Amino acid sequence: MRYKKGHFYVQPELYFNSNKTTYKLRNIGSILNPDSLKVERYQNLDFQLIFGYQLGIIRLGLGPVAHIFINNKSELKDIEGYEAKFKSATYAMHLLFGFDLGKLAFDLRWENNFTRYGDYINIGGQNYQFSKRPTKVIATLGYLF
Repeated sequence: MRYKKGHFYVQPELYFNSNKTTYKLRNIGSILNPDSLKVERYQNLDFQLIFGYQLGIIRLGLGPVAHIFINNKSELKDIEGYEAKFKSATYAMHLLFGFDLGKLAFDLRWENNFTRYGDYINIGGQNYQFSKRPTKVIATLGYLF
């Protein structure tokens, strides 16, 4: 939805978001067991509010987004002693550049997260901290009713 007043608009959004992280596990000291890759997926319900300015077909916007943690699927769970501590919600900010062509809306967004996915994962009694706040570039295509 988009509510417009003159050149300004407010655009609330709700969407399902899925992210994937690949971990490389090194097997030090064993020639018989090579390094392996393990995948972990995070699923969130995202609430976003974009405040923007539109001039002609060009739109610029900025707004907060809350990622509400729903579930994760992890190949790391097969490892003995695996434990993870994920946050129930993380928060970010989107910068948006978009344009409308008739009933089609094209957006390019950059997301800067204020928080990490979680505090740590634990494998075999050793905590590994999440080192980065994830950033994303997101392209969207929408249809205006």
